[in-house]
Amino acid sequence: MPESLLILMPAIPETLLIVGAIALLLIPPNARYIYGCALLLLVVAFACQDQNPGLDIFQSMDPTSSVTTFSGMFVVDCFIKIQKIVLCVWGLIYLLITHERNKNVLTGVGLFSFLIMLVGGMCLLSANDFRTLFLGSELLAFATIAFLNSNDKNLTFKVFIIQGVGSALYLFGSAILYGVSQTTDFSLLISKLLETNPSAQYNPFVCLAIILILLGGLTKMLFVPFHSVFMETSEKEEWPIFTAINFISSTVYMSVLMRLFVSFNCDAFKPMLLIIGELGMGLGFLNALRQSQIRNIIASQTIGTAGMLLVGFGVSYSNIVSSGQFILFMHGLSCLAVYACVSFAQRHSGPIVTVSHLATVRSRSPVTAVVLGFSVLNLMNMPPFPGFIPLLFFAKNLIEERAFITLGSVMLCKIMCMYVGIKIVKSLMICGKGSRVRSLPIAATCTVAVLICAMVLAGKVFNTFMLSETALKCYEYRFRH
Repeated sequence: MPESLLILMPAIPETLLIVGAIALLLIPPNARYIYGCALLLLVVAFACQDQNPGLDIFQSMDPTSSVTTFSGMFVVDCFIKIQKIVLCVWGLIYLLITHERNKNVLTGVGLFSFLIMLVGGMCLLSANDFRTLFLGSELLAFATIAFLNSNDKNLTFKVFIIQGVGSALYLFGSAILYGVSQTTDFSLLISKLLETNPSAQYNPFVCLAIILILLGGLTKMLFVPFHSVFMETSEKEEWPIFTAINFISSTVYMSVLMRLFVSFNCDAFKPMLLIIGELGMGLGFLNALRQSQIRNIIASQTIGTAGMLLVGFGVSYSNIVSSGQFILFMHGLSCLAVYACVSFAQRHSGPIVTVSHLATVRSRSPVTAVVLGFSVLNLMNMPPFPGFIPLLFFAKNLIEERAFITLGSVMLCKIMCMYVGIKIVKSLMICGKGSRVRSLPIAATCTVAVLICAMVLAGKVFNTFMLSETALKCYEYRFRH
Protein backbone atom coordinates (compact mmCIF):
# COMPACT_ATOMS: atom_id res chain seq x y z
CA MET A 1 0.00 0.00 0.00
CA PRO A 2 1.37 3.50 -0.84
CA GLU A 3 2.84 5.41 2.08
CA SER A 4 0.41 8.30 1.49
CA LEU A 5 -2.54 5.99 2.10
CA LEU A 6 -0.93 4.48 5.19
CA ILE A 7 -0.65 7.96 6.66
CA LEU A 8 -4.39 8.47 6.14
CA MET A 9 -5.38 5.11 7.67
CA PRO A 10 -6.40 6.52 11.10
CA ALA A 11 -8.77 8.97 9.39
CA ILE A 12 -10.19 6.61 6.74
CA PRO A 13 -13.70 6.35 8.37
CA GLU A 14 -14.03 10.13 8.60
CA THR A 15 -12.78 10.56 5.02
CA LEU A 16 -15.27 8.03 3.66
CA LEU A 17 -18.18 9.60 5.52
CA ILE A 18 -17.44 13.16 4.46
CA VAL A 19 -16.89 12.22 0.79
CA GLY A 20 -20.03 10.07 0.83
CA ALA A 21 -22.06 12.85 2.49
CA ILE A 22 -21.09 15.27 -0.27
CA ALA A 23 -21.98 12.64 -2.88
CA LEU A 24 -25.47 12.30 -1.38
CA LEU A 25 -26.15 15.90 -2.39
CA LEU A 26 -25.27 15.14 -6.02
CA ILE A 27 -27.33 12.02 -6.69
CA PRO A 28 -31.01 12.20 -7.76
CA PRO A 29 -33.48 12.79 -4.89
CA ASN A 30 -34.63 9.17 -4.64
CA ALA A 31 -35.38 8.55 -0.92
CA ARG A 32 -34.76 4.79 -0.95
CA TYR A 33 -31.60 5.09 -2.99
CA ILE A 34 -30.18 7.83 -0.76
CA TYR A 35 -31.17 5.97 2.38
CA GLY A 36 -29.43 2.79 1.20
CA CYS A 37 -26.27 4.74 0.35
CA ALA A 38 -26.22 6.33 3.82
CA LEU A 39 -26.56 2.93 5.48
CA LEU A 40 -23.79 1.50 3.29
CA LEU A 41 -21.49 4.41 4.19
CA LEU A 42 -21.99 3.81 7.91
CA VAL A 43 -21.40 0.06 7.52
CA VAL A 44 -18.14 0.70 5.62
CA ALA A 45 -17.05 3.32 8.19
CA PHE A 46 -17.77 0.84 10.97
CA ALA A 47 -15.73 -1.86 9.20
CA CYS A 48 -12.82 0.56 8.67
CA GLN A 49 -12.60 1.29 12.39
CA ASP A 50 -10.73 -2.00 12.82
CA GLN A 51 -8.09 -1.26 10.17
CA ASN A 52 -5.70 0.73 12.35
CA PRO A 53 -2.61 -1.43 13.05
CA GLY A 54 -1.82 -2.24 16.66
CA LEU A 55 -5.28 -1.41 17.98
CA ASP A 56 -7.07 -4.75 18.24
CA ILE A 57 -9.62 -3.96 20.93
CA PHE A 58 -11.19 -7.42 20.75
CA GLN A 59 -7.99 -9.22 21.76
CA SER A 60 -5.96 -6.70 23.73
CA MET A 61 -6.29 -3.21 25.12
CA ASP A 62 -2.73 -1.96 25.03
CA PRO A 63 -2.83 1.58 26.44
CA THR A 64 0.57 2.37 24.94
CA SER A 65 -0.68 1.81 21.37
CA SER A 66 -1.84 4.80 19.39
CA VAL A 67 -1.78 5.87 15.74
CA THR A 68 -1.39 9.50 14.70
CA THR A 69 -1.59 11.37 11.41
CA PHE A 70 -1.66 14.93 10.08
CA SER A 71 1.52 15.88 11.98
CA GLY A 72 0.18 14.49 15.24
CA MET A 73 -3.04 16.52 15.19
CA PHE A 74 -5.25 13.43 14.73
CA VAL A 75 -4.85 10.42 17.02
CA VAL A 76 -6.61 7.06 17.52
CA ASP A 77 -6.00 4.90 20.59
CA CYS A 78 -7.92 1.91 21.95
CA PHE A 79 -10.35 3.98 23.97
CA ILE A 80 -11.10 6.48 21.18
CA LYS A 81 -11.58 3.57 18.79
CA ILE A 82 -14.27 2.06 21.02
CA GLN A 83 -16.04 5.41 21.25
CA LYS A 84 -16.06 5.71 17.46
CA ILE A 85 -17.40 2.18 17.04
CA VAL A 86 -20.24 2.99 19.45
CA LEU A 87 -20.95 6.19 17.49
CA CYS A 88 -21.16 4.26 14.19
CA VAL A 89 -23.43 1.59 15.69
CA TRP A 90 -25.66 4.27 17.18
CA GLY A 91 -25.88 5.98 13.76
CA LEU A 92 -26.86 2.71 12.05
CA ILE A 93 -29.61 1.97 14.58
CA TYR A 94 -30.83 5.56 14.38
CA LEU A 95 -31.21 5.41 10.60
CA LEU A 96 -33.02 2.06 10.76
CA ILE A 97 -35.51 3.50 13.26
CA THR A 98 -35.94 6.79 11.41
CA HIS A 99 -36.67 5.00 8.13
CA GLU A 100 -40.04 3.97 9.54
CA ARG A 101 -40.82 7.29 11.18
CA ASN A 102 -39.84 10.46 9.36
CA LYS A 103 -39.32 10.69 5.64
CA ASN A 104 -38.28 14.35 5.83
CA VAL A 105 -35.00 13.45 7.54
CA LEU A 106 -34.16 10.95 4.80
CA THR A 107 -33.65 13.58 2.10
CA GLY A 108 -30.24 14.36 0.66
CA VAL A 109 -29.80 17.43 2.87
CA GLY A 110 -31.03 15.62 5.98
CA LEU A 111 -28.72 12.63 5.56
CA PHE A 112 -25.84 14.92 4.58
CA SER A 113 -26.30 16.87 7.82
CA PHE A 114 -26.53 13.70 9.90
CA LEU A 115 -23.37 12.17 8.42
CA ILE A 116 -21.46 15.44 8.88
CA MET A 117 -22.57 15.44 12.53
CA LEU A 118 -21.00 12.00 12.91
CA VAL A 119 -17.80 13.16 11.18
CA GLY A 120 -17.60 16.18 13.48
CA GLY A 121 -18.07 13.96 16.50
CA MET A 122 -15.32 11.57 15.35
CA CYS A 123 -12.92 14.45 14.70
CA LEU A 124 -13.59 15.81 18.19
CA LEU A 125 -12.91 12.41 19.74
CA SER A 126 -9.60 12.04 17.86
CA ALA A 127 -8.43 15.64 18.32
CA ASN A 128 -4.86 15.90 19.58
CA ASP A 129 -4.48 19.58 18.79
CA PHE A 130 -6.58 22.69 19.33
CA ARG A 131 -6.87 23.13 15.57
CA THR A 132 -8.38 19.67 15.10
CA LEU A 133 -10.66 20.31 18.06
CA PHE A 134 -11.91 23.50 16.42
CA LEU A 135 -12.44 21.73 13.08
CA GLY A 136 -14.53 18.99 14.70
CA SER A 137 -16.61 21.44 16.72
CA GLU A 138 -17.34 23.58 13.65
CA LEU A 139 -18.36 20.56 11.59
CA LEU A 140 -20.71 19.50 14.37
CA ALA A 141 -22.11 23.03 14.75
CA PHE A 142 -22.64 23.46 10.99
CA ALA A 143 -24.42 20.12 10.69
CA THR A 144 -26.59 20.83 13.74
CA ILE A 145 -27.83 24.11 12.27
CA ALA A 146 -28.46 22.48 8.87
CA PHE A 147 -30.26 19.55 10.52
CA LEU A 148 -32.83 21.77 12.24
CA ASN A 149 -36.13 21.32 10.44
CA SER A 150 -38.29 23.76 12.38
CA ASN A 151 -40.30 26.44 10.59
CA ASP A 152 -39.32 28.79 13.40
CA LYS A 153 -36.44 30.77 11.89
CA ASN A 154 -35.84 32.48 15.23
CA LEU A 155 -34.80 29.15 16.76
CA THR A 156 -32.33 28.46 13.95
CA PHE A 157 -30.92 31.97 14.31
CA LYS A 158 -30.55 31.55 18.08
CA VAL A 159 -28.65 28.28 17.66
CA PHE A 160 -26.46 29.90 15.00
CA ILE A 161 -25.59 32.85 17.26
CA ILE A 162 -24.88 30.64 20.29
CA GLN A 163 -22.64 28.35 18.25
CA GLY A 164 -20.78 31.43 17.04
CA VAL A 165 -20.34 32.69 20.60
CA GLY A 166 -18.96 29.29 21.63
CA SER A 167 -16.50 29.34 18.72
CA ALA A 168 -15.33 32.84 19.64
CA LEU A 169 -14.73 31.87 23.27
CA TYR A 170 -12.85 28.76 22.22
CA LEU A 171 -10.64 30.58 19.69
CA PHE A 172 -9.82 33.35 22.15
CA GLY A 173 -8.80 30.82 24.80
CA SER A 174 -6.72 28.83 22.30
CA ALA A 175 -4.97 32.01 21.13
CA ILE A 176 -4.00 32.88 24.72
CA LEU A 177 -2.59 29.38 25.31
CA TYR A 178 -0.65 29.58 22.06
CA GLY A 179 0.78 32.92 23.10
CA VAL A 180 1.97 31.43 26.40
CA SER A 181 3.33 28.12 25.09
CA GLN A 182 3.95 28.73 21.35
CA THR A 183 2.15 25.47 20.49
CA THR A 184 -1.35 24.11 20.02
CA ASP A 185 -0.42 20.43 20.37
CA PHE A 186 -1.84 18.92 23.56
CA SER A 187 1.25 16.84 24.36
CA LEU A 188 3.71 19.70 23.87
CA LEU A 189 1.45 22.10 25.71
CA ILE A 190 1.26 19.85 28.76
CA SER A 191 4.99 19.20 28.63
CA LYS A 192 5.86 22.90 28.46
CA LEU A 193 3.32 24.29 30.89
CA LEU A 194 2.51 21.64 33.46
CA GLU A 195 5.34 19.09 33.71
CA THR A 196 8.33 21.43 33.59
CA ASN A 197 6.57 24.07 35.69
CA PRO A 198 3.68 22.69 37.81
CA SER A 199 2.82 26.15 39.12
CA ALA A 200 1.98 27.24 35.54
CA GLN A 201 -1.57 26.03 36.04
CA TYR A 202 -2.05 28.98 38.40
CA ASN A 203 -0.76 31.45 35.81
CA PRO A 204 -3.64 33.94 35.26
CA PHE A 205 -3.30 33.74 31.47
CA VAL A 206 -3.40 29.92 31.49
CA CYS A 207 -6.39 29.96 33.86
CA LEU A 208 -8.23 32.48 31.68
CA ALA A 209 -7.49 30.50 28.52
CA ILE A 210 -8.72 27.16 29.86
CA ILE A 211 -11.81 28.79 31.39
CA LEU A 212 -12.66 30.32 27.99
CA ILE A 213 -12.12 26.98 26.22
CA LEU A 214 -14.35 25.21 28.77
CA LEU A 215 -17.08 27.84 28.45
CA GLY A 216 -16.85 27.66 24.67
CA GLY A 217 -17.40 23.89 24.71
CA LEU A 218 -20.32 24.12 27.15
CA THR A 219 -21.86 26.93 25.07
CA LYS A 220 -21.68 24.83 21.92
CA MET A 221 -23.52 21.96 23.60
CA LEU A 222 -26.21 24.46 24.75
CA PHE A 223 -25.44 23.98 28.43
CA VAL A 224 -26.40 26.41 31.21
CA PRO A 225 -27.13 29.35 30.77
CA PHE A 226 -28.20 28.55 27.18
CA HIS A 227 -30.25 25.52 28.21
CA SER A 228 -33.48 27.39 27.41
CA VAL A 229 -32.56 27.23 23.70
CA PHE A 230 -31.93 23.49 24.04
CA MET A 231 -35.35 23.12 25.66
CA GLU A 232 -36.90 25.14 22.84
CA THR A 233 -35.21 22.85 20.32
CA SER A 234 -36.67 19.78 22.04
CA GLU A 235 -40.12 21.37 22.02
CA LYS A 236 -40.27 22.52 18.40
CA GLU A 237 -38.27 19.88 16.55
CA GLU A 238 -39.48 16.39 15.70
CA TRP A 239 -38.31 13.25 17.47
CA PRO A 240 -35.62 12.18 14.92
CA ILE A 241 -33.93 15.59 14.84
CA PHE A 242 -34.05 16.08 18.60
CA THR A 243 -32.66 12.59 19.27
CA ALA A 244 -29.67 13.06 16.96
CA ILE A 245 -28.77 16.50 18.33
CA ASN A 246 -29.31 15.39 21.93
CA PHE A 247 -27.07 12.32 21.68
CA ILE A 248 -24.24 13.39 19.39
CA SER A 249 -23.76 16.90 20.73
CA SER A 250 -23.98 16.20 24.46
CA THR A 251 -22.18 12.84 24.50
CA VAL A 252 -19.27 13.82 22.25
CA TYR A 253 -18.61 17.17 23.91
CA MET A 254 -18.69 15.66 27.40
CA SER A 255 -16.33 12.85 26.29
CA VAL A 256 -13.89 15.39 24.90
CA LEU A 257 -14.06 17.53 28.05
CA MET A 258 -13.37 14.43 30.13
CA ARG A 259 -10.27 13.64 28.10
CA LEU A 260 -9.00 17.20 28.40
CA PHE A 261 -9.59 17.28 32.17
CA VAL A 262 -7.66 14.06 32.69
CA SER A 263 -4.88 15.15 30.34
CA PHE A 264 -4.29 18.60 31.83
CA ASN A 265 -5.04 17.51 35.43
CA CYS A 266 -5.20 21.10 36.74
CA ASP A 267 -6.47 21.40 40.31
CA ALA A 268 -6.97 25.15 39.87
CA PHE A 269 -10.20 24.61 37.90
CA LYS A 270 -11.96 22.16 40.19
CA PRO A 271 -13.92 24.83 42.15
CA MET A 272 -15.22 26.31 38.89
CA LEU A 273 -16.29 22.87 37.65
CA LEU A 274 -18.13 22.26 40.93
CA ILE A 275 -20.03 25.56 40.66
CA ILE A 276 -20.98 25.13 36.99
CA GLY A 277 -21.83 21.46 37.52
CA GLU A 278 -24.04 22.07 40.55
CA LEU A 279 -25.86 24.83 38.69
CA GLY A 280 -26.46 22.67 35.61
CA MET A 281 -27.41 19.59 37.63
CA GLY A 282 -29.90 21.50 39.80
CA LEU A 283 -31.51 23.41 36.92
CA GLY A 284 -31.70 20.32 34.71
CA PHE A 285 -33.32 17.94 37.19
CA LEU A 286 -35.59 20.61 38.72
CA ASN A 287 -36.76 21.59 35.25
CA ALA A 288 -37.65 17.95 34.53
CA LEU A 289 -40.12 17.99 37.44
CA ARG A 290 -42.33 20.64 35.84
CA GLN A 291 -42.24 19.37 32.26
CA SER A 292 -45.11 17.51 30.63
CA GLN A 293 -43.62 16.96 27.18
CA ILE A 294 -41.51 13.82 26.93
CA ARG A 295 -38.83 15.42 24.77
CA ASN A 296 -38.45 18.26 27.27
CA ILE A 297 -38.03 15.75 30.10
CA ILE A 298 -35.27 13.97 28.17
CA ALA A 299 -33.58 17.30 27.36
CA SER A 300 -33.68 18.29 31.05
CA GLN A 301 -32.25 14.90 31.98
CA THR A 302 -29.39 15.44 29.52
CA ILE A 303 -28.56 18.85 31.02
CA GLY A 304 -28.70 17.42 34.54
CA THR A 305 -26.48 14.47 33.62
CA ALA A 306 -23.87 16.77 32.06
CA GLY A 307 -23.92 18.89 35.22
CA MET A 308 -23.51 15.79 37.37
CA LEU A 309 -20.41 14.73 35.41
CA LEU A 310 -18.91 18.21 35.77
CA VAL A 311 -19.50 17.94 39.52
CA GLY A 312 -17.66 14.63 39.52
CA PHE A 313 -14.70 16.14 37.70
CA GLY A 314 -14.72 19.00 40.17
CA VAL A 315 -13.93 16.35 42.81
CA SER A 316 -11.49 14.12 40.92
CA TYR A 317 -10.37 13.87 37.29
CA SER A 318 -8.94 10.35 37.02
CA ASN A 319 -11.38 8.63 39.38
CA ILE A 320 -14.49 9.57 37.37
CA VAL A 321 -13.37 8.41 33.92
CA SER A 322 -14.89 4.91 34.04
CA SER A 323 -18.22 5.76 35.68
CA GLY A 324 -18.54 9.00 33.70
CA GLN A 325 -18.09 7.33 30.32
CA PHE A 326 -20.41 4.52 31.39
CA ILE A 327 -23.08 7.08 32.38
CA LEU A 328 -22.80 8.73 28.96
CA PHE A 329 -23.02 5.37 27.20
CA MET A 330 -26.12 4.25 29.10
CA HIS A 331 -27.72 7.68 28.69
CA GLY A 332 -27.31 7.59 24.92
CA LEU A 333 -28.51 3.99 24.71
CA SER A 334 -31.60 4.76 26.80
CA CYS A 335 -32.45 7.86 24.73
CA LEU A 336 -32.23 5.77 21.57
CA ALA A 337 -34.46 3.08 23.12
CA VAL A 338 -37.08 5.68 24.14
CA TYR A 339 -37.00 7.12 20.62
CA ALA A 340 -37.43 3.64 19.08
CA CYS A 341 -40.39 2.81 21.34
CA VAL A 342 -42.09 6.14 20.72
CA SER A 343 -41.57 5.82 16.96
CA PHE A 344 -43.11 2.34 16.97
CA ALA A 345 -45.99 3.36 19.25
CA GLN A 346 -46.90 6.42 17.18
CA ARG A 347 -47.77 4.19 14.23
CA HIS A 348 -50.53 2.58 16.32
CA SER A 349 -51.46 5.24 18.88
CA GLY A 350 -51.03 8.53 17.03
CA PRO A 351 -48.71 11.40 18.03
CA ILE A 352 -47.06 11.06 21.45
CA VAL A 353 -46.00 14.44 22.79
CA THR A 354 -46.95 14.68 26.46
CA VAL A 355 -46.90 12.19 29.31
CA SER A 356 -50.71 11.92 29.24
CA HIS A 357 -50.55 10.48 25.70
CA LEU A 358 -48.76 7.40 27.01
CA ALA A 359 -52.01 5.90 28.33
CA THR A 360 -52.99 4.94 24.78
CA VAL A 361 -49.73 3.03 24.34
CA ARG A 362 -50.55 0.78 27.29
CA SER A 363 -54.01 -0.05 25.94
CA ARG A 364 -52.97 -0.72 22.34
CA SER A 365 -49.50 -2.22 22.66
CA PRO A 366 -48.61 -3.58 26.11
CA VAL A 367 -45.25 -4.97 24.99
CA THR A 368 -44.20 -1.58 23.62
CA ALA A 369 -45.36 0.04 26.84
CA VAL A 370 -43.22 -2.37 28.88
CA VAL A 371 -40.09 -1.73 26.81
CA LEU A 372 -40.74 2.03 26.89
CA GLY A 373 -41.17 1.96 30.65
CA PHE A 374 -37.96 -0.04 30.99
CA SER A 375 -36.09 2.47 28.81
CA VAL A 376 -37.40 5.45 30.80
CA LEU A 377 -36.45 3.91 34.15
CA ASN A 378 -33.06 3.01 32.71
CA LEU A 379 -32.64 6.62 31.55
CA MET A 380 -33.49 7.87 35.04
CA ASN A 381 -30.89 5.52 36.65
CA MET A 382 -33.58 3.69 38.61
CA PRO A 383 -32.51 0.53 40.51
CA PRO A 384 -32.38 -2.39 39.71
CA PHE A 385 -32.17 -1.46 36.04
CA PRO A 386 -28.80 -1.35 34.20
CA GLY A 387 -28.81 2.45 34.16
CA PHE A 388 -28.32 2.35 37.94
CA ILE A 389 -24.95 0.56 37.61
CA PRO A 390 -22.95 3.60 36.39
CA LEU A 391 -24.62 5.79 39.03
CA LEU A 392 -23.58 3.27 41.68
CA PHE A 393 -19.96 3.38 40.53
CA PHE A 394 -20.15 7.18 40.33
CA ALA A 395 -21.29 7.33 43.96
CA LYS A 396 -18.53 4.87 44.92
CA ASN A 397 -15.92 7.13 43.31
CA LEU A 398 -17.23 10.15 45.22
CA ILE A 399 -17.11 8.18 48.48
CA GLU A 400 -13.50 7.22 47.78
CA GLU A 401 -12.69 10.92 47.40
CA ARG A 402 -14.61 11.67 50.66
CA ALA A 403 -16.84 14.14 48.81
CA PHE A 404 -19.91 13.43 50.96
CA ILE A 405 -21.57 16.84 50.48
CA THR A 406 -21.25 16.52 46.71
CA LEU A 407 -22.58 12.98 46.92
CA GLY A 408 -25.59 14.23 48.87
CA SER A 409 -26.43 16.86 46.25
CA VAL A 410 -26.10 14.29 43.47
CA MET A 411 -28.36 11.79 45.24
CA LEU A 412 -30.97 14.50 45.95
CA CYS A 413 -31.08 15.45 42.28
CA LYS A 414 -31.27 11.81 41.18
CA ILE A 415 -34.20 11.21 43.56
CA MET A 416 -36.05 14.02 41.78
CA CYS A 417 -35.12 12.42 38.49
CA MET A 418 -36.39 9.02 39.61
CA TYR A 419 -39.69 10.61 40.64
CA VAL A 420 -40.12 11.85 37.06
CA GLY A 421 -39.43 8.34 35.78
CA ILE A 422 -42.03 6.86 38.13
CA LYS A 423 -44.56 9.43 36.93
CA ILE A 424 -43.99 8.45 33.31
CA VAL A 425 -44.25 4.73 34.07
CA LYS A 426 -47.43 5.36 36.05
CA SER A 427 -48.96 6.92 32.92
CA LEU A 428 -47.96 3.81 30.98
CA MET A 429 -49.73 1.57 33.50
CA ILE A 430 -53.09 3.30 33.05
CA CYS A 431 -55.44 0.94 31.25
CA GLY A 432 -57.49 2.76 28.67
CA LYS A 433 -60.67 1.61 27.05
CA GLY A 434 -60.21 -1.65 25.17
CA SER A 435 -57.12 -2.64 27.11
CA ARG A 436 -55.59 -5.94 26.06
CA VAL A 437 -55.59 -7.65 29.45
CA ARG A 438 -54.74 -11.00 27.90
CA SER A 439 -51.43 -9.58 26.74
CA LEU A 440 -50.26 -8.91 30.29
CA PRO A 441 -48.47 -12.29 30.70
CA ILE A 442 -46.62 -11.69 27.45
CA ALA A 443 -45.70 -8.17 28.56
CA ALA A 444 -44.50 -9.44 31.94
CA THR A 445 -42.39 -12.14 30.28
CA CYS A 446 -40.89 -9.57 27.93
CA THR A 447 -40.07 -7.34 30.90
CA VAL A 448 -38.15 -10.10 32.67
CA ALA A 449 -36.36 -11.12 29.45
CA VAL A 450 -35.39 -7.54 28.57
CA LEU A 451 -34.19 -6.91 32.14
CA ILE A 452 -32.00 -10.03 32.19
CA CYS A 453 -30.54 -9.34 28.74
CA ALA A 454 -29.90 -5.69 29.63
CA MET A 455 -28.13 -6.60 32.87
CA VAL A 456 -25.88 -9.08 31.04
CA LEU A 457 -25.17 -6.49 28.34
CA ALA A 458 -24.40 -3.86 30.96
CA GLY A 459 -21.89 -6.17 32.59
CA LYS A 460 -20.21 -6.89 29.27
CA VAL A 461 -20.12 -3.20 28.42
CA PHE A 462 -18.53 -2.34 31.75
CA ASN A 463 -15.87 -5.03 31.27
CA THR A 464 -15.00 -4.17 27.65
CA PHE A 465 -16.00 -0.55 27.05
CA MET A 466 -15.60 1.07 30.46
CA LEU A 467 -12.11 -0.04 31.47
CA SER A 468 -11.14 2.81 33.76
CA GLU A 469 -7.49 1.83 34.11
CA THR A 470 -7.09 1.31 30.38
CA ALA A 471 -8.84 4.58 29.58
CA LEU A 472 -6.73 6.51 32.02
CA LYS A 473 -3.51 4.86 30.84
CA CYS A 474 -4.35 5.74 27.23
CA TYR A 475 -4.56 9.38 28.23
CA GLU A 476 -1.59 9.38 30.58
CA TYR A 477 0.73 7.50 28.23
CA ARG A 478 0.00 9.68 25.22
CA PHE A 479 0.32 12.96 27.10
CA ARG A 480 2.98 12.11 29.67
CA HIS A 481 5.48 10.08 27.65
